[in-house]
This record gives sequence, C-alpha cells and structure tokens, in this order.
Amino acid sequence: MGHEMDGDFVTCSIDKFMRCYLPFLPLDNDINRCLDEHLIPDNIITRIVDKAGQESLLFTEFPDTPVIVVGKKNEMQIYSPLADIAKSIGNYSFQVPAGEKPRTRNRFNYRNAYNSTIKSDIEGSNHKNDGCFTSDPDNILSTWGTAVPVEQQVRAKHEDRLDNIEKILSANVQIMNDDVRRMFTYGITFDADEMRLWYHSRSHSAVSVPFNFVKEPLKLVKIFMSFLFATDVELGYDPMVERQEDGHYIFKIPRPKPTESTILPSGDASSSHSASSSLDSVSSSLDNASSSSDDNALSTDSNFPSTDSDSHPIEEQLSVKEQQDAPDDYQYYRTVRVLSCYRSNKISGRMPRVWVIEPYDPVTKKVIPGDQLVLKDVWIEKSAQTERVIQTAIFEDINKFGDCKAPPTTDPALKIIWEQLKDSIQSREYKKLFLTIENDYTGFTSKKPASGSKRIWGLHKPVETSYKSTGTTLRKEAGQSHPIPASTETNIHRPFIPKKQYRIIYKEVCRTVGEMRTLGEAIDVLQHIHTALQLFYCGGWVHRDISEGNILAYRQDFADDSKPWQGKLMDLEYARRFPPQFGDTQEPKTGTPFFMPTEILFERFLHHPLPDRLGISNPYDNNDTEEETLDEARHLVHHFHHDLESLWWLILYLITSHVEDQPAASWPDSNAQAAAINACRIWIRRIFQNTMQLSSERHACFIQSPKKKLVEILPKSVAVHARHIETLRKDLFDSCIVCVRNNRILDHDFYATLHVRSGWFFTTLQGSEQKDWRNYVINPKETTPNAKSLTTSSNPSNAPSDPGIKVGQGDTPAAGSKSLAAIDSVNAKQSGQLKPAGIQSKECLPRPVKMQPLKRGPEKNPNLNQGRSKNDSKRSRHDS
Repeated sequence: MGHEMDGDFVTCSIDKFMRCYLPFLPLDNDINRCLDEHLIPDNIITRIVDKAGQESLLFTEFPDTPVIVVGKKNEMQIYSPLADIAKSIGNYSFQVPAGEKPRTRNRFNYRNAYNSTIKSDIEGSNHKNDGCFTSDPDNILSTWGTAVPVEQQVRAKHEDRLDNIEKILSANVQIMNDDVRRMFTYGITFDADEMRLWYHSRSHSAVSVPFNFVKEPLKLVKIFMSFLFATDVELGYDPMVERQEDGHYIFKIPRPKPTESTILPSGDASSSHSASSSLDSVSSSLDNASSSSDDNALSTDSNFPSTDSDSHPIEEQLSVKEQQDAPDDYQYYRTVRVLSCYRSNKISGRMPRVWVIEPYDPVTKKVIPGDQLVLKDVWIEKSAQTERVIQTAIFEDINKFGDCKAPPTTDPALKIIWEQLKDSIQSREYKKLFLTIENDYTGFTSKKPASGSKRIWGLHKPVETSYKSTGTTLRKEAGQSHPIPASTETNIHRPFIPKKQYRIIYKEVCRTVGEMRTLGEAIDVLQHIHTALQLFYCGGWVHRDISEGNILAYRQDFADDSKPWQGKLMDLEYARRFPPQFGDTQEPKTGTPFFMPTEILFERFLHHPLPDRLGISNPYDNNDTEEETLDEARHLVHHFHHDLESLWWLILYLITSHVEDQPAASWPDSNAQAAAINACRIWIRRIFQNTMQLSSERHACFIQSPKKKLVEILPKSVAVHARHIETLRKDLFDSCIVCVRNNRILDHDFYATLHVRSGWFFTTLQGSEQKDWRNYVINPKETTPNAKSLTTSSNPSNAPSDPGIKVGQGDTPAAGSKSLAAIDSVNAKQSGQLKPAGIQSKECLPRPVKMQPLKRGPEKNPNLNQGRSKNDSKRSRHDS
C-alpha cells in the first residue's frame, strides 16, 4: 500500500495535525477538567513531583517506554490499558455556555481487537487491527463500524515501523473501498512510546510527526477526546448516505432546483476544469523539492503555503445546510446492485462507483414502484464543472451548428456532415445518443493540505522517523516544457487539489459495449458513437476518454432481440472545447491506456515539421521565429483525430480479445484454432497494456499495417474485413502526419474529411454482402441481468456478483482483481466448453483500466500555438 500511495502524503507537526485534521480540537480547560474529574481519580494518570519540585504527569500503566518482558507481558497486554484510558475520557461531560449545544459522547468506543478479523463486504478480506474506535457490538468488528483503526508495535526498528505503516494503510484503504459513506478516515499507530496520527481523503493523505505519548500524555488525552466526542460527520461519515443492515445503501439527493443551474460560458474552453486562482496558488507555491542523500530518510517537498487560519469546515458544509432544508427537499434512492466499481490500492483519486437504484420512501421504508435508474458517485476536482453543466454546454454548441439555415462552413466534407446531421440536431433527436440526466448533486469538498505541511516520499521504504530534508535542492518543475515520463514513481508533481463529491442520476440502465453478445451488436453501437463524436466535432468539443466503459448500449428490455441497441456516449468529465484557449493549464494524459491514442501515450506528435534551411538567407537574422514555430509544433494537444483513433483501438480490442471465444466450426481444424489463439494472445498482450507508456509493439501496430497479423489470427468470417480495419488505420495515421506537416493541428475544418472517411468504415462494413462477421462472439455467456428484472441482490455492496459486470474502471486497480484468465476459467468450467489441446494458459490480458493521471506542474499550456507561427491565427469553426 505504501508503494501505491507514495507521493500522496504530506507531513506536519503533531500540533499542526491536531489543529487542521482532528474532528475538533478540545480546549485546554476541558482537558484539565477531565484530568481532575476522571483521569486522576480513576488512577489513569498520576501526578509526579521530582526532587526539584517540578510536577509532571504520567500514565499509570505507561510510566516508561513499553517493552516486552518475556514470560510477563506480551504486546497485546502492554497496549491493552488504552481501552481504560479511553473509557475514563469518555465519561467526561462538556460544560458550555447557556444557549450553546454541548459536545456529547458519540457511539464509538475504543476496543482492543487483537486477532479479530474485520468483517467486510469485500469477499476474501481477512484484515485484522490491533485496536480501533468502533460502533460495533462486542461480538463483531466491521469496516463500516470502524471509525479509527489502530496499529501497535512495541519494537521500534525500521522494519517494525514499516510493518505498522503497511497495516494502517491497508486498514484505511479497505475502509474507504468498502464503506460508501466514508468521505475521509483516520488512523493511529503506536511504535513503542511513539504515537502517530493519519488522515486520508480523496485528495491527499496526511501523517503527523510522531510524539512520545509517555512523556506527553495530555496530547493522547486530547486526541482520544476528539474521537470520542466527534459527530459522525466529523469522523468522515456522509450524512447523505445510510447503510442498511442488508448491505444496501440509501442515498439522499436534493431535489433539482432549476435556479441553481450553472451553464458553462460559451467560448471558454478551460473553465470547466481549470483550477481556481486560489487552488492554483496552492499548486504553484510549492517550492523546490528536496532530496535526501540518505537512502533511509524520507524525501520531502517544501511547505505548502500558510493560510490565515486552519478550521474544521465539515459541519459547515453538510449539517448546517441540512438544517435549512425541509425533508421534502430531498429524493431518496435505494441501491439495487452495483454496475461498476473497482478496488483501489490507494485512497486518493476519483473512486467512481455506479449502481442501479430505485426510488425509496424513508417514512414507510419501502421501495416506491417505478422505473429503475442509475446512480454514479465520483470525486472530481473542486473547480471542475459537473457533467450536467458540461453536457448542457455541448448541446448548446451542437445546436448552434445544426440550427443554421445553411452550412456554417465552406469546407466540402463539413458540408456533408451538416447535411447528414442537421435534421436530428434541429429536432433534438440526437440527444438519444447521450444519457438522460434526471438529477445531480455536489456534496462535500475535501480539505486542502495543512498550511506549512510538506509533501513526503518513501513511506514504503526503510526510513528513519525524522521528516527533515537533508539533501540538495531540486529545481522547480514549474516552467518545464519537456514531457515527464509516466513511469516515474517519485517526485512527480501531483497538485493536492481538493476534490468534491459528485453524484449524478441517469434515466437509462445500460450495458457497456463490451457486454454485447456479438460483434454485429457492438458495431451497431459503435456506429452510433461515431455519430456522437461527429456531433462533438460539429460543436467544437473533444471527448478525450473514449473507452469500452464509456460506450453504452440501451434498450428498454435487454432480452428483446427484436429491438436494436441504442448507443450512448457517457463520462464527459474530460471533454474540452477545441481549439484550446490562451491561458489553459496543461492537462495530464487522460483515458484508458488500452484505447489511448498513440500520440497521447507517446507524448509527442508522430511527425515533426522541419524548417527549410536551404537558400542563402542568413539564419542568424530571423530572430528565432523559425525555431520558435518549430518548437511550438513539438507540443501536443488532444484533438478530434484522437477520439476517432481511440474508437479504432476499441474495435481492434473487441475483435482480438475474443478470438478464443469463437466456436470450433470457425476454424479448419483444432490445430489451426490453437495456433491462431496462441498467436493472438502473444500479440495482443504486447499491444494492450495498463500502462501510460507506449510499447514498441503498440507503436508499430499503428504506424505499420496490422492486416497480415489479423488475417493470421482471425476466423475467415472476420479476417476478410481486415482490409477495412487497415484502411481506417491508414486514414488515421495519414491524418497524424498531414495535420502537423501542414500546420493544421488547430484548424477545426481539417478534421472533417477524417470524420467522413471514418463513417465510410461503418457503412462499408454494414453494407457488405457477407454477414457472418456479425455473429462473431464478443460475450459468450450473457451475464448481465435484464434491466427490467433487476431485483434486490444478495450481493448489493461494491462487489460485482458475476464476471459480466465491469470491474476496474478506476484509478489504480487493487491487487487481486479478477483478470480475464480467472473469469474465463470459471466460464469454461460452468459451460463445459473446452479449448483445443495446445493452447497456452491465458495469463496475458487483464481488464482495461482507467489510470490515474500523473499531473505536471502548473506551467502555462504549451499547446496554445501548436503548428503555427505567431502571426497565424487559430482557425475554429466558430470563426468561420
């Protein structure tokens, strides 16, 4: 876990941590009263007066550094008095001025939990804590009842501290994965006489510098008091979500209020996701990083900027607003089953979860009859516009294009597109290509890093407990113009931008394109998506995240084969207007690596224009204009070609990843089948990888023809159409070269021809006389239930109940996630289908996973002037 979360942490002093991260900070008066009224009378703390008359305080059971005495005390017995300490503190009663609401004892107790397995909705979980603050009854411990896990280690060697770190991180990762309600969580570790606090949110994690709880007992008292008297909200439980005993969740969503709608300003390409100025200051104020010459020391970045005050705004964000709203201001939904989730080995990130839901009456506690819906729960950057706002802006720009009485362009190819789409745009029928948003809600926003805290690296390495930087200063990342390798695991600039909850409810329950039964159904859906991308293009938008998980298929009754599937394009979070505007901040690589465009993975254009150096003109008299133009052309921008290329990679993936699912009759004999399957596995394993680096095999697959390999590995019914796949690839590759060579990267009209030619791929394939390709098997065993028959599941939590549900559309997949190999093994046993002899085990291809972007520094976007000189102007459809 420490390796996965490296770079996600900041560190600060224990006093700073208590002020900034604890649920609340008890006053010294309350600590002193608790001491006099409970801790000393209960013999928990003893007053000691030395020979000089100096008074000090000591825990009765911890007079000195804890040590293991063989035959007398073991580790469990040494730390067991912590429960008595917490119990005594919990008996305290706060006194507050008249008229103010007093702090009351919460439902959580400290419990010694040695050898107790934590109950979890995650199958196969067997995590154990040494202790915890929990609301569970005495006979059980669960992730949803554990507010603060505790890990203890008497020995204080490096390896023992590392073991404690790994355990506390694992415990908190499990809690944040398993319990949907958790907005953030805490942890405590004891290493001999040192105590350390942990905090985790979706934007960053924090760890305190350790302090000696034996010598400073009142700090421990203050910490325990904060956890014992905090509200559920202050401990990280979302008041808008309720967990039921059967594992289902009740979501509370404010009713839509049209007056609260915010529309993305027309013509502003970056405001939907660019950080606000205050957030930019947090990122850009990171000073020079420091590296240590000692491999056993943690590497730290310099301080985060100080703020005027550090507060605890949780109650202000959530409970105060609730007090102003009447119960009728909310709609309630009960989860039916999970559609999409992932297990992460880290806590920061988007953590997308998707459920089928149904309306719920909190008064009768019964489901309200009606259509089922879909709820998506995700964390997005604080400054990011919501999907509803982005979708509204996209629709407005599409409408402007199609509502014209004449084509708004002189480009012949764009005129063809306008003629094809104008009727559906003017009738608004095109909106069926997108999901219908019923409601959405923006919730809690995570904290900024504590002022003065430092980023740390190397938590997973053998380290000393000191967090001081002892190394040399590294140069700032701000201003770097060269790409940062995606494989770099340390000192990558990840701005700790606060994230906010975003929940959106869709009307349609869908399948992903990967869950279609046949290639024919999948191509039907992808043809619809090509039309959706043409609409994006007409409106001047790029999607930037075309993947299997974002392309959906819908029909009212999944089992009704007489009705066609309707393709729908979703997940507009990364969509941007094109061309980019001046002032845009540079974006990280986004998307799912399986389907990511070659240039985006490569982090450079495939073609670099060279200046004309022939002639007798003096090259030293040109004021570097020519070189500046060339330098500008080397910087990458995500454009319309890239969305279409992602579609091509998806088609290639759907075909090649299912070669072995074809019936034996598709091959001349079993030997030919085995040879094709084995050759296919070797090939695609090198092409489709969950990594942000471009492999040489994938690079070659795009710049060279894969036709020969496709003919070799595919059944004849599909192999005969390999030439169409090759033609589309060639069109895409040629577009890469021509747009850069001719300085037309930012020219909107340039991409119209590519869109028209891409459409020909689908019409040619659909119009072919030979239709056997349509029966090519994509999903050999239908596993997703009928949309109308979705009922209460015995497995309603995060875990999919069958292999047909997509897993892994997240930031970083957890170890142990099911691969296609494991799924295929189960399916083969269940169906009795046996592969021919000679086929190697399918160890190669995991599910495609959306990777968490590695963000670069806060420098200005170098994409602003790509492919043109300073005297040129951007050519946009809006400028026509």
